[in-house]
Amino acid sequence: MNIQIITGPITSELAAELARIQNEAYVATGMRSYQPEEIRDLLSLNNYTLYLAEDNDRTGPVGFLIEQYVAGEAEIITIAVQPDFQRKKVGKALFSALQSRVRDIPIANVFLEVAEINTLSILFYKTLGFKKNGTRKSYYTINSNSIDAIVMIKRY
Repeated sequence: MNIQIITGPITSELAAELARIQNEAYVATGMRSYQPEEIRDLLSLNNYTLYLAEDNDRTGPVGFLIEQYVAGEAEIITIAVQPDFQRKKVGKALFSALQSRVRDIPIANVFLEVAEINTLSILFYKTLGFKKNGTRKSYYTINSNSIDAIVMIKRY
């Protein structure tokens, strides 16, 4: 597994590929995925970073993480792994790359939000050392239902 860290603008083709990966990863959850333009626009801002996972036996990305850095803290904006690469340590590799960068910058805390019904992701984040820090009421709309977000934090 190879992880590239990209700061700065990305091509429209890469943005489309990331949107496709996210859509495939999120389709079963009913969560809204980003459009290619939204991904490209986010990554054109100077405080966003893309972590891109590539498998050595395959051309193109198999997963990605987008992180925003502000005032000594980072927020994970999104993470997505192609379904056929889930549970194969791609997500863990993306977080390992983020952790290495966190130590270099340095960053005091990393935050993320996750839908309270997304129990597999919550368990995954807990294995990485994230703890519940709060709740955002009705943060997500999934299949026309308001769903709370669990705010999680990892302190460094």
